[in-house]
Amino acid sequence: MGRRTGCAGNGGTLTGMETRAHKTLWRIAPVVLAAALLLAGCSWKTRRIETAGTTTNRTGDVMVHTFENGITLLHHRVRDSGIVAVAWMSVPGAASDPDEKTGRTHLAMRLLTKGTRTRSADEISEALEDLGARVSTSASHEYVSAGLQCVRGDLPRAFEILSDVLIEPTFPIDEIRLEKKRVLSEIRVRDDRPSGAAMKRLRDQLFSPGPYGRPVDGEPETIEALTQTDLVDAHARFAVPDQMIVSIVGDVPFEDAVLLVQERLGALPATDRPDTQAGQTWRPRAALEQIVRNVEQSFIASGYITCPVTHEDTPALDVMTAVLGQGMSSRMFVRLRDEKGLAYGVGAFGSGQRNAGYMVAWIGTTPERICESLDGIAAEIEAVRLEPVTAAELDRAKAYLIGGYLRDHETNGQKASHLAYWHFTGLGPEYDARYPDLVRAVTTRDVMRVANKYLTDPATVLVRPEEPLPECLDYSEKPVWKYLEDADEVPGAPQDAR
Repeated sequence: MGRRTGCAGNGGTLTGMETRAHKTLWRIAPVVLAAALLLAGCSWKTRRIETAGTTTNRTGDVMVHTFENGITLLHHRVRDSGIVAVAWMSVPGAASDPDEKTGRTHLAMRLLTKGTRTRSADEISEALEDLGARVSTSASHEYVSAGLQCVRGDLPRAFEILSDVLIEPTFPIDEIRLEKKRVLSEIRVRDDRPSGAAMKRLRDQLFSPGPYGRPVDGEPETIEALTQTDLVDAHARFAVPDQMIVSIVGDVPFEDAVLLVQERLGALPATDRPDTQAGQTWRPRAALEQIVRNVEQSFIASGYITCPVTHEDTPALDVMTAVLGQGMSSRMFVRLRDEKGLAYGVGAFGSGQRNAGYMVAWIGTTPERICESLDGIAAEIEAVRLEPVTAAELDRAKAYLIGGYLRDHETNGQKASHLAYWHFTGLGPEYDARYPDLVRAVTTRDVMRVANKYLTDPATVLVRPEEPLPECLDYSEKPVWKYLEDADEVPGAPQDAR
C-alpha cells in the first residue's frame, strides 16, 4: 500500500513559492497533457481514427478495426522488429468457380502482379526489388490471399504497391498466355506423381458433387478455355472491401496502420455483398478406386470426412491424427514402416476448412505389398478406434502439434497469416493464442470419441502398375471399383466390372 499525499502543503494552504509554481503548472499544462497523450499512444492521429462508421476493439495483443467500407484491420505490434508483414485475405475462393471455369480464381490471383493500370509486370518487380520487399499471392477453395514483407521504413511505399496489384490489375493478354503455360506445366507434374493423382481423385471421392472436390488450380481443358473477361470477373468478385481482411504485424503503431489502410483502401465503395459460401454437409461414402498406370511404386490414400475447422472436435481430431501418423514415433510409422517394412513413406494428415474437413492416412509401398499395406492401414484405423492411446502417445502427439504450431509463428509473416485466417473462420484472432491450450486439454477419451465418430466408411484410392495384379483386389463388386486412365482393359477384371 502506498502513502497518499495531497497537492497542497501543510493544512491545505499554498506558500508564495508554491503559488508561483502552481501558476506555472497551469501555463504548461496543455503541453504536459499533449506529451502524456503521445506517450500513452493517444496521439492526435488517433482522433482521426474515430470517425463515423468505424469500430475498434482489442482482443489480447491484437487490435481489430473495422472501416466504414467494411474492411477489417488486424494489428499486432511487435516492437524492435525490423520486418513488417502484411497478410490480405478475401472471399470467395476457388469454390466459386463454375465447373467449366475451374482454376479461374487461382489463375487470376497469379496474374495480379503481372500488370496494373499504372505499372507493367517488370515495373512491379523492379519496384519491389528496389525496396527489398516481397509480394506473394495464392488461392484456396474458400478464400484468396496475398502477403507482403518489407523493411519497416519502406512499409508506406510497399503497401502502395500491394494495394495497386490487389485493386487495379489489368490481366494483360500476353501475361495470361505465359501464366497459362506455367499452370498447365504444374498440373501435368501434379497429375504425373502417384501421390498427386491419388489425392486429386480422393478429394473428388469425398466431396463430389460440388466445388470442394475440384482442384483449385483447375484442369487442362478449363485453363485453356479461360479468357481475360473470366479473370476480370473473378477479380471483381473478391476485390470488395466488405470481405477484405488486412493483418499487419511488426513494429508499426496502430494509428499508423489504420491511416495506411485508410489511405490506400478506404476509398473503395462498400458493396455489402454477403459471403455466399454457405455450409454444406457431406456424408461418408465407402469407395475403393484404383488408377492403373506405368509406375514402379504404388501409393494408397484413405480419406474420411471429418468436420469444419470451427468445430469443437478439431483439437481432438488433430491429436488423434498425430497419434496415428505424424512424426517418427507415430503408430503408422513405427508399425507399418519400421516393424513390418511395408512403406518407403507413410503418414496421416488432416485438413480443416471453414465449411469442410477431412483426414487422410497414406502409404507409399511396392506393388507386391499392396494387400499388406491396405490391411495395415485398416488395422491402424481400427486400433485407434478401439485401443485407448497411452499417456506417452498422448503427450508425444500434443508436443508434436504444439511445437509445430509455434514454429509456424516464428516470423511476422506467419503471425499475420494466422491472425487473418482465424478471423476469416469466425473464431477470431484470439483463437490463435487459444489453440495450444485446447490441444493440451485433449484427453484419451476425446481421442477415442472422435475416432469412432469420424473414422468410418473410408474412400480409398490406389495408384498401381498393371502388373503384378494384387490378389486381394475383388473385381466382383462393380460399384466399388472404378478404372481410370481410359484403359481398354484392366488385367484380371471381368468385362462387366469396367
